[in-house]
Amino acid sequence: MKYFRYIPYLLLVFMPLLIGRAVAETNTPTAITSIWANAQPLTTVSNSPNGAQRPVVAEAPNGDLIVVYLKQQSSNQLDTDPFYRRSYDGGTNWTIPLRIYTSAASSRQVDVAFDNQNRAHAVWTEADNQLWYAREDAWVGNSAKQLFSATVGVVVIDSPKLAVDSNGILHLVWFQFDINGTDIYYSRSTNGGANWTSPENVSNSLGSSESPALVIDDSNRVHLVWDEQVGGSVYQINYSLRNTTGVWTTPVAVSTVAPSITSAKEPDIFVNGSRVMVAFEDRAGLNEQYLYYLECTTNCTASPATSTNWISTQATTQAYTAKDTDPTYLGHKVIPVGSCRQIFFSGIDGPATSNNEKVRLANSCDGFTSNPIIGTINASLGSNDRAIKPSVLSINNWIVYIAYERKGLTRSDIYLVKGVPVIYLPTITKN
Repeated sequence: MKYFRYIPYLLLVFMPLLIGRAVAETNTPTAITSIWANAQPLTTVSNSPNGAQRPVVAEAPNGDLIVVYLKQQSSNQLDTDPFYRRSYDGGTNWTIPLRIYTSAASSRQVDVAFDNQNRAHAVWTEADNQLWYAREDAWVGNSAKQLFSATVGVVVIDSPKLAVDSNGILHLVWFQFDINGTDIYYSRSTNGGANWTSPENVSNSLGSSESPALVIDDSNRVHLVWDEQVGGSVYQINYSLRNTTGVWTTPVAVSTVAPSITSAKEPDIFVNGSRVMVAFEDRAGLNEQYLYYLECTTNCTASPATSTNWISTQATTQAYTAKDTDPTYLGHKVIPVGSCRQIFFSGIDGPATSNNEKVRLANSCDGFTSNPIIGTINASLGSNDRAIKPSVLSINNWIVYIAYERKGLTRSDIYLVKGVPVIYLPTITKN
């Protein structure tokens, strides 16, 4: 008589033992969760006396890791400059904190991406209405270039996001609030950041267009999402695709396939093969935020979006919320891990805000039926600390890195954790 059991294994440890062995009856392994290493502080009182904010983690083609962040230069939380630490051995050892650029202005919202020559490129905002850029060989000399300065009737340039395709072309998006409204803009560089195209208005709408996110697929097409104001506090998530000839498709409201959405905000996007994955939050009320997951594998640019091509799932089991105005969002990031789609986010069990944010997971492999806390991140927090603004990296759709801000009462620091998935393989026992 045969009995089937499912025993968890760490794939990286046990897979060599399984290669070459024939199994009469098998089942496809499914990644369920991850084993998380202890949280690693990247900034401390000794190397960043005034603290640090807003981390972003990225991987180079050769496996190098980088975490960029805003280093606070004085007791003033707005007195910040972009800094980084880099690891050449998979996150075991790191360089000392090094500057990307220093200035008298307040630097905000830094982002980073690697090109196909393993060179890092950084973008950030200065003084609210200036967009700056520097390739890593210019970081040492503090010789960043100001890309765009919208000084006439402009209030804000915000949320720059950078991605690099397999040909080394840099793709940059941001949103801009000026006398013409609030829209999503796009620019690209084909020569390693030396020159950039004139800003192109992608959203070009009457409503307010904010919070862009982009990703490049294997065919070097640019997938872009943002939140679009429909009226008042009602927002939807729009999606557009830039094909290889440089043409943007007409924006499609993809969040409309999800039922009873009140105000869809802060989208994130990832492409895995033909699968387009989008996560966003719905702000149903004060201190009442829910996460949703959208997925499309075919005909994604068709308008209007339907449940035939875009599948919608609520990814949180209850309402979550942020503690105050920094941030007001859950900071969710969607990635593939094995056959799962995982969304990491930072939130408090809503609607109360007396507690502090924890980094949690929504996982398609359990049907999005639970939102467990990442234990080693929670262990890094003091009683008054918040874990906020997570940046998530998926390496080969398997290893996961999370950089996050540990915000206390008097300072913030940058931490990093690494997760290795647990899978379930079938074993056969005979009596």
